[in-house]
Amino acid sequence: MTWDNAIADLQRRREIAHQLGGEQAISRQHDHGKLTARERIGRLLDDDSFREIGALVGKAIDAADGSLKDFQPSNIVIGEGDVDGRRVVVSADDYTIRAGSSEAAAPDKWQYAEQLALRERKPLVRFVDMAGGSVKLLKQSGASKLPGYPQWPWVEMMSCIPVVGVAAGPCAGLGAQKVAASHFSVQVAGVGQVFAAGPRVVEPGIGEVIDKEDLGGVAVHAKGSGVVDNFARDEGDAIEQVRRWLSYLPRNVWEMPPVVTCAEPVDQLVPELRDVIPVDTRKVYRVRRLIELV
Repeated sequence: MTWDNAIADLQRRREIAHQLGGEQAISRQHDHGKLTARERIGRLLDDDSFREIGALVGKAIDAADGSLKDFQPSNIVIGEGDVDGRRVVVSADDYTIRAGSSEAAAPDKWQYAEQLALRERKPLVRFVDMAGGSVKLLKQSGASKLPGYPQWPWVEMMSCIPVVGVAAGPCAGLGAQKVAASHFSVQVAGVGQVFAAGPRVVEPGIGEVIDKEDLGGVAVHAKGSGVVDNFARDEGDAIEQVRRWLSYLPRNVWEMPPVVTCAEPVDQLVPELRDVIPVDTRKVYRVRRLIELV
C-alpha cells in the first residue's frame, strides 16, 4: 500500500457514493416522479457552491488483500452551500438506499448537520424522503439510536435559525417529525406523505386498509390538519418556494434580513388597496391578495 493507492481508494469511494443506490434504484426514484437526494441539493443551491460533509461515511467491504471490494454509502447527504449567495446547511435523505430508513451512520449524520447549522448560525433545509426506522437494522446492531435523539436541539434551533422541512416523499416516524419541527414546511403533491406510521403498520394495528395519500397526503396536512404549511405541484415548485421563503429572512436572529432594491416607484398608487378591506367589518376579504399588493 502506498499513498497513491490510498488516494485512489478514497477517490473510488467518492465515485461510488455519488452513484447513490445504483442505476436501477435511481431509475425507480425517477419513475415515481422524484428527484434523487443529490439532484435536490443541486437544484436548491447556487451553482458549484455545495461543500459535502461525510461523503465517505458508509459500509465498506474489503477484499482479502485489504483493497476495497464494495462500498455502500450512508443514505443521507449533508453539507453546506449558497442560496442566492447566502450560506445554508442542507440535508437530503437518500431513498435509493434502504428506502431512506435509518442505518448505522444516518442518525449521526443528520444530527451532525443540525448541530452544525445551530453552531454556525446558518439556515437549515431538510429534504425528507424516508420510510422510517428499520427493526432489522436495530436487531443487527444490537442497540437503538434513541438515546441520541434527546440531544437533538430542535427547540433551540427553532429559536435561533430558519428551519425548512420539505416532504419530498414518504415521511414516516422520525421523517414526519423532521418535517413538522420547522418554521416552513412544504409538501410535494402526489409523492410527499407525512405520517407517524405507514399503511403497512396501520392495517395490522387497527384493521383499516388505507393508502399513503389518504393517510398523510396533501389533502390531509397541507389543506387539512395544518401540520404542513404549503403544498407544491412538483419538486421544482417546492424548491422555488424554499428559496423564496429564505429570501425574506435573516440567516439567524442576530442578523438583519436582507435588503433588496425596489424595482418599482416608491410613490406609486395601488387603487385596489383602498377597497380590498371592506368597510363592513362583517364581510370577509382575501388577506393573501392584500399581502400580494403590498
